Amino acid sequence: GGALAAWLAGMFTAQLLSGLAFLISSAAVLRAISVAYLGGTPDWRDSLRAATSRLPSLIWLGFLMFGGLGLAAIALILPSIWLGVAWSVAFPVLIAEGQRGASALSRSFRLVKMRWWPVFGALVLAFLLQSFIGLIFGIPLGILTVNTDSNSLSAIIFTMVVSVVSSVITTPFMAAVLVLIYFDLRVRKEGFDLQLLSQGVG
Repeated sequence: GGALAAWLAGMFTAQLLSGLAFLISSAAVLRAISVAYLGGTPDWRDSLRAATSRLPSLIWLGFLMFGGLGLAAIALILPSIWLGVAWSVAFPVLIAEGQRGASALSRSFRLVKMRWWPVFGALVLAFLLQSFIGLIFGIPLGILTVNTDSNSLSAIIFTMVVSVVSSVITTPFMAAVLVLIYFDLRVRKEGFDLQLLSQGVG
């Protein structure tokens, strides 16, 4: 009982830290890719500094987004999928425009409106590619699980390492997809000039 409680507490802490790291790295990558896409020279220190300075806003937006999607999933699966696509560019909105919380979700909803299916298609393709990468990294994890006790310390540590490495690879990829979708929506729907957009990104 005590060992199980310690294991659960450790896994919860690891997931919490992993979630924070995901938010910070996603925001940093979003900003770096935005700067590069707009013709600038991204600097990882500048991107990380910009991301950490907005950490409270990132946590609040993540809480609102995943909380809303969780409630929608409890009601029906389709509303959660629809909302997930409608809110998909909320984080780029926060990074590029500085809108926070419900305002970022509302802004994302307006941008995706009337372009839901193209955004959905791009996200599905990106998810399939991300899943393929995750599958490749999952193969050694499966081999380890077969050969060792899945509850052993070595198996738990290896699982966390594989998860972190996989996130390091897939997070920039998904961030790039979201940034490109965001820029495409703004240019298509608002005719927004990239030069003006670059001023907002910094």
